[in-house]
Amino acid sequence: MRANPYYQTLILHNNAGPLGTAASLHAPNTSLAAIPNVTLLEAPWANREAETDVCWPYPEVVDGYALPLEGPGLGIEFNEELAASKPFEPSLQPRLNALDGSVRDF
Repeated sequence: MRANPYYQTLILHNNAGPLGTAASLHAPNTSLAAIPNVTLLEAPWANREAETDVCWPYPEVVDGYALPLEGPGLGIEFNEELAASKPFEPSLQPRLNALDGSVRDF
């Protein structure tokens, strides 16, 4: 089921850094409005300094609106050498089980 024909708004979950945030902002703001019914974007980085050395910048928030980044593509800078020096190491999320065996959120 698609949300747009049923007039359902979307709030995008975004706990990502600058790269994921730029992509999340890009989807509803393209010239074709790929996702026209996005009303909010979770932004844990808003209203604070949140710089990173691998990928930057975070979008600017003005009057409650995150402005799409300017520049080619997603509008971010990406340090490939530094990213390669910090390889992703997969790990399991913590498992919190109650005494009765039920799964709890962490």
